[in-house]
Amino acid sequence: MEYVNLCGLRSDGRRPDEVRRVRASLGCVPSADGSCLLEMGGTRVLVTVHGPCKVTRRAETSDDSATIIVNFTVAPFATSERRVRRAGDRKLVEACGSLKQSYEASVQVGLYPRSEISVAVHVLASDGGMLAAGLNAGTLALIDAGIAMKDFTVAASAMYVQRTVLLDPNQHECASGAPELVVATLPTSGTLVLVSMDSRLSAEAFQSLLLAAVNASRQLYETMKGFVAEKATARLKAMEGGGTAFGEGFLLNKNEEVAPLQIIQGR
Repeated sequence: MEYVNLCGLRSDGRRPDEVRRVRASLGCVPSADGSCLLEMGGTRVLVTVHGPCKVTRRAETSDDSATIIVNFTVAPFATSERRVRRAGDRKLVEACGSLKQSYEASVQVGLYPRSEISVAVHVLASDGGMLAAGLNAGTLALIDAGIAMKDFTVAASAMYVQRTVLLDPNQHECASGAPELVVATLPTSGTLVLVSMDSRLSAEAFQSLLLAAVNASRQLYETMKGFVAEKATARLKAMEGGGTAFGEGFLLNKNEEVAPLQIIQGR
């Protein structure tokens, strides 16, 4: 099976070095301190953030910094398999550890001693890139919650299929079983905070994958900055007009109906 045709296009019409279209809605869950609904192609992830708040597990209390707790779940209807994933599922446990490690590198945990920040990631639809989408949605949700951060944490994935590097692979490409690399970076400093890959690969191929994934994370960083800027602008307009900003950049004033502000970036 060919994953790139003679015209140099993939099954979804993208070129090998293109990421999927990204959409995001910040503040979509009013009951949470911060939230984000993010779509990367056909992958849809909802993240809610609660905290900083009092620690519920005293054994995990730190007098010097906050404790970040990550829960990662996949809805049974997220994939075509209709599979219920248990809490102890290996991939879910690894995803929680990867996200926790990445957020601890970007959140200024020292500002919140003896407290905890809870990040709940819910995958509603999976079409590849589930870990990267969840991490990026979590970053936006943390920013929406007003959590102090050193930098954005931005993740991207790349796959080495038939001697070709494919950025942001979809589920059809992931089903090939080819080596897939997921990286998370702090774009401002260029620091790598996560490098994850299950398969073996030659050093030369790995270097190509790593470079492509890092470049993709830079593209996504600009996109995510745009989401935050749009949300901040919506909130400022609401404050000036005496209204309230919520959800997908919604503005509500006394004499106006609710109208959504579209936030779409990327392809």
